Amino acid sequence: MLRRTLKLATMLALALTAMTVSTSSSNASYVYKGNPINLHVVNKSTVNTTAAYCPNGHVSIHYQFGTRHDPCDVTPFVHNLHANGGRWNDYTANPMGVIVRATNRQTFYFYLFNPSVGRPYVIVNGHKLTMVEGQETHMAVSGGLVAFHRRGDSGGKKQMMIEILRMGHK
Repeated sequence: MLRRTLKLATMLALALTAMTVSTSSSNASYVYKGNPINLHVVNKSTVNTTAAYCPNGHVSIHYQFGTRHDPCDVTPFVHNLHANGGRWNDYTANPMGVIVRATNRQTFYFYLFNPSVGRPYVIVNGHKLTMVEGQETHMAVSGGLVAFHRRGDSGGKKQMMIEILRMGHK
């Protein structure tokens, strides 16, 4: 009788564990990643810059935990942004990393993410900013100045803009 009770208890525990694992793994993928972000980057500083982008699988998981300063494992897309208005429009991914550099100037490291539950956010050089629709925020970062815009959604994508207003010196 005791053996039968232990066997039944063991089978019940295994069944509950299996249900918990399957439920948590399906919910984890659902909670982890929401709709894509459509990003615009504008260089309004007085120096020419480059903006390197890394989408989805090229984003370093280590950046999210603060163990790496660069959000990208690989930067497959690099664009030149001229001073006083250079821009790159319609870059779409979730998550994504962006690295903005200017010669002899500070580098800005951006990580953008839109979870399916919660607000989209930007991390820039270690500072996290959660954004709501219609929000515009300026942030002093590493001797520079950056503006963030969270526009309304369009076509199921979160519309966001990063404006480089001033690059800091090294």
